[in-house]
Amino acid sequence: SREELLPVLKKPPSSRDEPGEFGHPFIIPHRMGASVERQVEEGYRRHAFNVLVSDVISVHRNLGDKREDVCKTQDKQYTRPLPTMSVVICYKNEAFSTLIRTLYSVLESVPAVLLKEVILIDDFSGNDFTEAVMKEIEELSLVKLSRNTEHLGIVKSRIKGAKMAAGDVIAFLDSHCECYEGWAEPLLDRISRDRTVVALPVMEIINPDNFKFTMTPMQRIQRGGFDWTLTYRWIPPHRDRFLNPTMDMTQPVTSPTMSGGVFAIERKFFNEMGSYDDGMSVWGGDNLEMSFRIWMCGGRIEILPCNHVGHVRPHDVHNDVVLRNKRRVADVWLDDYISLFFKRTPGALKADSGNITSRVQLRHNLNCKSFSWFIEQVYPELYVPELHPRLSGAVCCRLGETLDICLDTHSDDVIPGRPLGVDRYRSRQRTQYFEFTKHNELRHNSVRDVCVGVTSSHKVEIQRCKFPFDNHETAPPSQQWEISESGKITNKETQLCLTASTAKVWVQDCDVTNVRQKWKWK
Repeated sequence: SREELLPVLKKPPSSRDEPGEFGHPFIIPHRMGASVERQVEEGYRRHAFNVLVSDVISVHRNLGDKREDVCKTQDKQYTRPLPTMSVVICYKNEAFSTLIRTLYSVLESVPAVLLKEVILIDDFSGNDFTEAVMKEIEELSLVKLSRNTEHLGIVKSRIKGAKMAAGDVIAFLDSHCECYEGWAEPLLDRISRDRTVVALPVMEIINPDNFKFTMTPMQRIQRGGFDWTLTYRWIPPHRDRFLNPTMDMTQPVTSPTMSGGVFAIERKFFNEMGSYDDGMSVWGGDNLEMSFRIWMCGGRIEILPCNHVGHVRPHDVHNDVVLRNKRRVADVWLDDYISLFFKRTPGALKADSGNITSRVQLRHNLNCKSFSWFIEQVYPELYVPELHPRLSGAVCCRLGETLDICLDTHSDDVIPGRPLGVDRYRSRQRTQYFEFTKHNELRHNSVRDVCVGVTSSHKVEIQRCKFPFDNHETAPPSQQWEISESGKITNKETQLCLTASTAKVWVQDCDVTNVRQKWKWK
């Protein structure tokens, strides 16, 4: 009926003048009292975003409809009937307004006929928080709340939510999202046409400081990738989206990996594929584990350009628990490529991945393809470092009796164009890890893939590697180096030698007696 096609709840009327409406940023006045400043600081400390701004903005805020016209037309062309959907949201002491805004954005956007239920998994939040949520949802019959009796983490909580789900499709949402108008139908339609598709929305950024909602143009939809530390990375759009003017921009975009914050998957397929790895601790690494498993074992990951969900991307918070999970992913899925991971994440060698027997057996039972197949067929643009480089490690120069000064990028995710630096030798320091390749490059690829090169003005800098994407046969002379038995490192183009002090590195005329030009690999 017409009523069933309307959302479960009607969004209250709003005015453009209200804070944050239509995705506009809300800026707290500069002159705020000490108590307000303390509230802001406490919000950042606990949640890594501006909780006070979230609290000021309505939990029912209207984002408007800025989708492309072709997407609005597409709303009327979906195959009927679409499958039903259960939405699973897990949280632990989430900022209350952010969680409730996530919940209402689902209830106020998904047609009643399609939404089976919203399942909230409270991962052992404080009692006061749980009571506040229970009070908020007591009249919302479609919302089910289950509270863990101990802290289980996102993976085990999502497994619990999936077991409770009764819808044909499960949509997992982080607890700090906002669903845009028309977000559910594209996901359900795509999965109804191919049950092996894991469908993703375009993940729109909600600014963590002012909650501005930013829409991504169709041509610039980023995909999910990873680096060899097994860290998720956003990667550029397919080139065709820029170069092919006749391309249908509404067609699904394949993605090698997913961030894991928001995705939809057919419930039965989710279980057939092994659900989540319940051996994962708390959080981290689960998104790459599932990405590899989906692709290698018969599924696909696709981003749907007409589907938009906003996500508050908190400022980075690091957690050592992730290392154990990454080791678990590597042991099960990377095959021979695991050495690339260990070289860039030496701490993982000591991490205990736990019992992986059941996951290895699952890979066998599902008749999954190899990791080399994944790289060749799914992620061919990923640069694969040499499994056995000619030399690898820290590149150091002995200055004085005990002082080793080594090449250092000073950042894990170094940006090309910056000068190459030096620093004291630190064992297993990732910013000091380099490889000397068969193409005579000095490569640093812990995170971003970069090369040491010499500019036309003879400055030594970190550069984007020209091989193999610009120069298909070999690296350009400015990025090639010759290493002698005596330890000299000579740039092929300039024939100048790498020279170090305690503060910087440069190239100058070669001198066999100059100790500042004698390098060794540690």
